[in-house]
Amino acid sequence: MRSCSACKPPATADQLGFRAGLGGEVTRPDLDAGLLERDRLATPPTTQSIFWGGLDLDLNVARAWYLMLSGIAERGGGDATSQIYGGFSTRF
Repeated sequence: MRSCSACKPPATADQLGFRAGLGGEVTRPDLDAGLLERDRLATPPTTQSIFWGGLDLDLNVARAWYLMLSGIAERGGGDATSQIYGGFSTRF
């Protein structure tokens, strides 16, 4: 008969996340964030916690002009990253 600890996978992860947004004709903001906790059965055993968050904004500037801004940040797990992106275009 095997014990419960022998049945445990070599690594486990728990994740919690959410996303919220508002829809509109002129602007549409979206917010997302989450937390990932990962147990690693190494020598010695470690637990990593990674948090991320982001914000997207879509904006109709004029009838045919469109502006998009996006940003995301991630902390934990040894590396910290941040990214900002934007675009401006016309629709036809």
